[in-house]
Amino acid sequence: MKKILVFSSFPAPYRVDVFRHLARYYDMDVFFYYRKDSQRHADWYAKSGDGFTFYVLDQEPAQAKYRDCVKHLKQYDLVLVYDFTSSQAVKLQAQCVLHRIPYVINCDGAVDIRRSGWKAFVKTRLVRHAAKCLAGCERAKEYFLAYGAKEENIVLHNFTTLHEEQVLPHPLTPEQKSEIRRQYGLAEGKCVLAVGQFVVRKGFFTLIDAWAEAQPENATLYLIGGGPEEQAIRDRIGERGVRGIELLPFMPPEQVYTYMKAADLFVLLTVEDIWGLVIVEAMSAGIPVITTDRCTAGNELVVPGESGYIVPIQDAPAAAAALRTALADEGWLRRAGEVACRRVQHYTIEDVGESHHAVLEGVLQNRKK
Repeated sequence: MKKILVFSSFPAPYRVDVFRHLARYYDMDVFFYYRKDSQRHADWYAKSGDGFTFYVLDQEPAQAKYRDCVKHLKQYDLVLVYDFTSSQAVKLQAQCVLHRIPYVINCDGAVDIRRSGWKAFVKTRLVRHAAKCLAGCERAKEYFLAYGAKEENIVLHNFTTLHEEQVLPHPLTPEQKSEIRRQYGLAEGKCVLAVGQFVVRKGFFTLIDAWAEAQPENATLYLIGGGPEEQAIRDRIGERGVRGIELLPFMPPEQVYTYMKAADLFVLLTVEDIWGLVIVEAMSAGIPVITTDRCTAGNELVVPGESGYIVPIQDAPAAAAALRTALADEGWLRRAGEVACRRVQHYTIEDVGESHHAVLEGVLQNRKK
């Protein structure tokens, strides 16, 4: 069995799922640079590999093991580097070049691509030396091309958090949605959902202003996530005197996904998302999406007018118009949900894992030759 070293930033559940899939084929040492960041709830992160062991470099025993692995880097047939621009990842890739160990890098997505200064120089070197570049979307492919990757060295994969059995073939029926709403105590009428940690970047303040302007009848907006801006969000709701908005705390991903399946519409008015996994999740649950032109997943997956709407960032009037249009037509909501489902049928962890496996096998075969 080939031996692989894997390095990533933090133990996101979807990342751990992909590595678990690869552990079927390879003997893997997996390291994460840190345990959590400020943008997500602490309970969201994976606590174990469930089928393989991973280490987080926030404790000395893990650091000692990592140093030993790098010291004996030649024992590995290949190195897989996610989030390849961190300082620790750069050092690892430099060691790969020194010891002539092939490495594969990944990019989830990108909003702005800036090429200037010494950082751009370093990125260009890393990209050009990589055996393959894994791109989570078309924008990520553009990113790699901008930093000198050859097009034949870039492999696209469908970046997602969901397994095959979670992706709906069709939206739930109105009766099925009503049953879930009864179980969870959701209000009658149309259900609009927004999910994300309550931070400024996610655009909740713009959404509240848009909801106040749209004044949708017989509809409730649920904001799920909790976070540091919760009190400020409540204050904004009070200032605008808006009704029909409910704030809900952080929930496990599987519970959030159940809410999505019961909803009629999903909204993410993000100021910036290099990808936007919740867009894929919402579309997989069979609901149309309203998002901004600074959300990569929205730009690549949402067909305006057919599976949702794209609006400018921090533009409450435009978001309000999209809300009014979407919620005024129940037939459109159902049709758009069907289109959304079809667009993301192959966005599964299994698809990502197998595409990664194919890439790694190709690199290993080339090295053998």
